[in-house]
Formats: sequence, structure tokens, C-alpha cells
Amino acid sequence: MRLLIADTIFPKGHCCLNKHLLEILLRNEKIAEVKLIDYQDYYANHSNKVTSYNVSFLFKSKNAYLNYICQFLNSILIVFLCLRIRYDKVFFFTFDTLSFTFLRLVICKPIYLFHHNNTDHLLNKYKRKIFKTYMNKVNHVVFADFIKDYLVSIGVSANRIFVISHPLPDLSFTSKMQNTNGPNMYIALGHANDENIIHDLIEYEKQKHCLERNNIHLVLRTQNSFNELPLSINIVTGFLAEEHYIDYYRKAKGVLILYPDYFKYRFSGVLLDALVAKKKVIGRNIPIVRYYAQRYPSCCSFFEGVDDLMKKILLDNIALNVNEEVYTSFLSAHSDQVITSQLNEILL
Repeated sequence: MRLLIADTIFPKGHCCLNKHLLEILLRNEKIAEVKLIDYQDYYANHSNKVTSYNVSFLFKSKNAYLNYICQFLNSILIVFLCLRIRYDKVFFFTFDTLSFTFLRLVICKPIYLFHHNNTDHLLNKYKRKIFKTYMNKVNHVVFADFIKDYLVSIGVSANRIFVISHPLPDLSFTSKMQNTNGPNMYIALGHANDENIIHDLIEYEKQKHCLERNNIHLVLRTQNSFNELPLSINIVTGFLAEEHYIDYYRKAKGVLILYPDYFKYRFSGVLLDALVAKKKVIGRNIPIVRYYAQRYPSCCSFFEGVDDLMKKILLDNIALNVNEEVYTSFLSAHSDQVITSQLNEILL
């Protein structure tokens, strides 16, 4: 089988994930050849199983409304490439919900869309309306059952949705994050952190000094600045260099997921980084945190408010480290072998 891998966005944040998916597919014996649409050496792969077709230019804009136009223009560029490529199936590792209405009309082969934050965007009634015009004319690949359940609830046929495990971050990278004898520190380094929770956490600690009395320290990523911080809380703003990111993880006892409640039908790379690095996770009561709390309750739990979060941090601080048997089970569920088996259902 000849597989085409396409994209109209090439997001930097998904580069490692998409490269990992490509590596898994290249090891699959069912695929005779991979045709790859690449942009600025996004994949940088030179396997003899891969034929690359380079996009020399993509339209981009920081303005959200102009970016919609850019995505339509990028779709036209991708269409011209696809018309000259022979393939049997096409995987879109990332796609734009609105502009895909145009792409779908031109591509006649079976299409598989990999969902990321697209699914959350469907909470917007206009995007959902456009998505519904083609949702049962293409296939969908999601990284968890709860995302499939949501797509089914809005009318996507269940037999058009394939669930695969999310590939893990590079183990050689995350092994650097595993424990050293550091302080009792909890970190929340996600870019999507809810600023309201961070504000409430800081105010709570200013008044009650729970963390300070128990010798616990928090490091929180925020876009805001604060004139006065409790001694037990540090903030991180702006870009965080890789060595600093690794150092925070290495010293941390646990990881906090402080995402807003509208972070519903998507995955969290921060959560995966935490579990691979053998860190306990305490997160907001959102679907992705509940999903892992149900499967690995000794490693992951959720909180309902700032008061509940503080209680869970204090309890976790005296709890045992991640159980090796549970950790092995987690790694196995997300292994390349399991993902290969799941992808084979698509490739049949």
C-alpha cells in the first residue's frame, strides 16, 4: 500500500509527535511506500521508503481571522501537490477544520484526519456546522476513547473513528527528568494554564501559608506578572529553555495540570511528560485528567477547586512514589507495538 502523509499547518509543537508517528508507520510491513508532504525539513527523514514532496512556502498570520484565509490558501497549495502524487490512502497528521471543506472535495482516496485541538474547536457552533458537512465522508483518528465518544455524540459514525494510543515522548529525553533528591516541589509548566487558578492559588497561599508551613514549593507558568509572591511560589513567564524545563522536572515531586475547564476533548503533552518521568499528576477535573485518573489512580488524581488542590498536594507530599508495576503498565499501553497494532486496523 502507498500511504500519503499530508499537513496544512506543520505545527512546531507537534513536530516530535508527527516524527514519531512517521517512524512507527515506516516500520509497518503493510506499507510499501510512504509519500510525504514536507515543509522546511519538518520531518528531516531520509528513509528509502519515503518519497518527499516539499512545500516551498506556506501562508501564515498571527491574526486569527487572517489565519483562516491563510489556511484556505495553504489548502490550495496542498491540493496541487496531491494531484501529482499516486497513493492509496492519505493521513492528515494535522488539519484545519474550516479549510478542509475544500481539500475534501478534491481528494478522492480514503482520508484519515488526526484530531488534536480540532475537536475542542467543535464546541464553536459555526465550526461544528462546517465540520458536519464532511464528518461522515472522511475517517477520524483520535488518541482516547472519550474523544471518540464526543465525536459520536455530535453525529460522527462510530465505525469512522479509530482510537490509537498517544505515542510517548522520547524516553531518552524524559529519563533526564526522573527524580533527584530535590526539594518538595510541584510544577505547572503548561502553556494552557488557567490564569484564574494561578491567581487564586497565590492569594490562597498568601492568606493561609499552607505550602510554606509544610516546606512545599510551587513553580507556575503564567503570562501575568505579580508584584508580590508568597515565599513558597515562583512563577515562570515566557520561553523556558530545554535545560531549565528538564531541571524543573528532575527536581519536582509532582506535576500540576492547571488547564481551564474548556480544555475538554484533546490531549496534554505535559501530562504524558509527567507520567513518563515518573511524576505524580494532580490536575483539574477535565476529561484528559479524569481519563488517566481512572486508569492509573495511584499516579493521577483531579481536584475540584483551590482548597481541594491544596489538600491533595499535602496528601501527595507524604505518599509513596510511582509504583513500578503501574509505570510499566502505562509504558506498555503507549508502546510502539500497541500503536502499530491499532494502526493496522486502518491500514487493512
